[in-house]
Amino acid sequence: MKKYSYVKTNNTAIISFHDNSPLFLNETASEIFDYYIDNCTNKEIIEALSKKYPDVEQKVIENAVEEICNQLDELNIKEMERDEIE
Repeated sequence: MKKYSYVKTNNTAIISFHDNSPLFLNETASEIFDYYIDNCTNKEIIEALSKKYPDVEQKVIENAVEEICNQLDELNIKEMERDEIE
C-alpha cells in the first residue's frame, strides 16, 4: 500500500509521498485537505470555508475546493496509508 506523511505547521502543511514529490499547502489548502480526509463532501467544505472567510467570493471558494479535491482524488490519497509523524 502506498503511504504519505502529513506535517502541519502553524498555517501551512506538507504532504510527503514515498514515490512522488511533496505537496506544499497554504493555510486554506491545508484546511480543505483536513476536511477532505475526514470524508466531508465538497458542499460541506465550501459551507465551512464560506463561514470562516465571509469576505471571499463564493465562486472563488468553490473553485479552490473543486481544484484541490480533484487533485487529491487523482492521487488516490484516501486509498493510501498515512504515516504518523511525531
